[in-house]
Amino acid sequence: GMARGPLAAALLLLLAASATAAGDVLATPEQVTALHASELVWLVETYSPMCGSCSKFAPVWKKFTEQYPSFQYMQVNIDTKIGMEFAQKSGALEEGLPHVQMYAGGPPVTLVRADAVPLKRLQRAAKDAVRG
Repeated sequence: GMARGPLAAALLLLLAASATAAGDVLATPEQVTALHASELVWLVETYSPMCGSCSKFAPVWKKFTEQYPSFQYMQVNIDTKIGMEFAQKSGALEEGLPHVQMYAGGPPVTLVRADAVPLKRLQRAAKDAVRG
């Protein structure tokens, strides 16, 4: 749909930047191209190194990514120009960091906004989003 266009474009831009900003974006061109393909479920975490609750959330995110290897993961650092552009387009900036969105073929579903949620809450949100 039209609404997803700018976001998909932003992610491709992000990807192009990832070659120069190693560590900010964890993705391959193939994965990003497939971001909106229904057979791949993507979780995108938007964060800032300066954000206290982001640091608090980091171990939760790490544990989640290890527990669910079938999902695709990307991290977006808003302290990079391209990361900031993505955060503005995705609504992460407005809703607050840390911010996690799930992309599963339809419009993105926000799982975490401005809160270092415990692992159980992230797991529940992800399960609900996949079912939904």
